[in-house]
Amino acid sequence: AEFCDKLVDCLEVVLKGTWKVFSGLVMHETDFVGVQYRSEREQPFIFLPLPIVGTPVATLEKSLQEFVKAEKMDGENQVECEEAGNRKFDAFRRDWVSQLPELLIVHLKRWQLDYQTFAMKKINSRCEFPMELDMMPYVKQRGSSSAPRDDEASYKYALSGILVHRGPAGGGHYFSIIKDRASGKWYKFNDE
Repeated sequence: AEFCDKLVDCLEVVLKGTWKVFSGLVMHETDFVGVQYRSEREQPFIFLPLPIVGTPVATLEKSLQEFVKAEKMDGENQVECEEAGNRKFDAFRRDWVSQLPELLIVHLKRWQLDYQTFAMKKINSRCEFPMELDMMPYVKQRGSSSAPRDDEASYKYALSGILVHRGPAGGGHYFSIIKDRASGKWYKFNDE
């Protein structure tokens, strides 16, 4: 993820003055309970970090559903509301994609901290993903309850590459599987 972020940052500098190929926006939304106020904050992203979700088999769609699912913040997790004198209230927090990039990079979060050993461990769960991904259910524009439906094709992405990690956390080997645009054939790029 760090390498991808740095690579895309360099590409964006080189491509400056042209359209933003890789960057999109995520909307962080907080709805307060008992207060007529909604906090909205947009943040740019280069890749969309998603948890691996699903039993016994994880899917990209389940991960996206988890990404946009509202989380109740209550009890010790109440949220401070500026509009109500910085008092704390129960609230619902959720994230939405508010602007899609031309090229969507999804990063499945396969690393998590083991709180007993305080070491990073790899999540080796199988994760299925479609050849075509419809992002419409996960997009929301500012002030609306759902994505506009006038250009449904602009929400669809065709899979064109996969980065695979083999091995444990803190080591291992990466290789790529990439689709040739001209022939439609898939090729494995592995220096091993």
